[in-house]
Amino acid sequence: LEQEQGWTSLRIGVNADSLATWFLAAVTPYLREERVLLDLSVEDQDLTHELLRDGRVAACLGTRPEPLQGCRCLALGRMDYLCLATPDFAARWFPQGLTAEAAEHAPAAVFNRKDLMHGRFLATVLGQEVRYPAHYLPSSEQFLELVAAGLAYGMVPRLQARERLAAGALQDLAPGRAETAALYWHTWGLRTR
Repeated sequence: LEQEQGWTSLRIGVNADSLATWFLAAVTPYLREERVLLDLSVEDQDLTHELLRDGRVAACLGTRPEPLQGCRCLALGRMDYLCLATPDFAARWFPQGLTAEAAEHAPAAVFNRKDLMHGRFLATVLGQEVRYPAHYLPSSEQFLELVAAGLAYGMVPRLQARERLAAGALQDLAPGRAETAALYWHTWGLRTR
């Protein structure tokens, strides 16, 4: 925490998908009541706790269910990710459905090289590890746009894709299967306002 002209700057580690979908709405009431400025560090949800451990943030959203030493941890909920593509993309690249052979050739969208979700999901659903070509696009909003443009398929938060799914602009390549990320709020154990 830092003081800046009567304001407190709060450094928080947050994953890009939470930032793109629900985080700002969740903290808006707090920001309206307190003289707090956000200083957000965006990192993969599996890695935000490293920002906290290293002292670079005062709090973080992450997938680690147990608190780091000297920290507190509160379960927040979960984000479900679906394997999505446009109907045209699915017809072209997955005419027989989501198979290992098709996944080895179809261009995937992956957030960045640290993001292991796509590979984990394919291994779980297909029962084997798959090598696949991938676009790396570290922007939640542009990630969705790449998939929606029919240029790739990828793991998109259900919350972020629900309108396009309802409109038929996107389709689930593995209906009934989702990759779930449980989210936890981690803070240092010090009691502060």
